[in-house]
Amino acid sequence: MPKPPAVKDDQQLVRFQDCSNDVRVAAATTASASVIPAKAGYTVYVRKITGSVTTAGASILTFQPTTTTTSVIARLASGAAVGGYTLLDAWSKGVALPEGEGLDLVGSAAAAAGVFYIEAYYYPTATTPTTL
Repeated sequence: MPKPPAVKDDQQLVRFQDCSNDVRVAAATTASASVIPAKAGYTVYVRKITGSVTTAGASILTFQPTTTTTSVIARLASGAAVGGYTLLDAWSKGVALPEGEGLDLVGSAAAAAGVFYIEAYYYPTATTPTTL
């Protein structure tokens, strides 16, 4: 098995920034809510989305980039029963959102209620100053 590359400088240690978040969703949430905020010069990589539905709903909950509404990262199907779900498991690298965009949760009338955990990180994709 090959050895991982050596860390060449302190700047490499701060490149990945954790932005994981817990989100509590009330039943029938219809508004869009930012669950991972956008950060200029960075790309958000979503690694995993898990959840526990506490109240079943008849509508869909969608995780999508802030402004790119046609790109769906994960979705809890309508009629999801009470229980635990893994909506996305993208292993170690994750699914990249468009640069400079965050992750939103969009609900609709009669959507399920529950708690969701989003495991994600920021990665610098533009020239950004790093302070050590």
